[in-house]
Amino acid sequence: MRRQVVKPGGKAPLHRHAYAETFIVLRGVGRMTVDNEIIDVKPGMCIFVKPNTPPHSITNTSNEDLELITIISYEEDMSINVLE
Repeated sequence: MRRQVVKPGGKAPLHRHAYAETFIVLRGVGRMTVDNEIIDVKPGMCIFVKPNTPPHSITNTSNEDLELITIISYEEDMSINVLE
């Protein structure tokens, strides 16, 4: 589990990996792409990303920090394949 802060205008680029992720939005707003679906995220939302899912990303679309808790499963292969 980790706390993640995405600064205004910041993003985690489109990527994929072998582990599952669950994002819990604590503060701020943003946009996630998961399996070609665009999701506008806000506090209280929980987004699950399956392992080996099609590409996903998150972007802060506001002027304040986007704060999330990210819970991941630890797999033998923890590499990330960045696609953009």
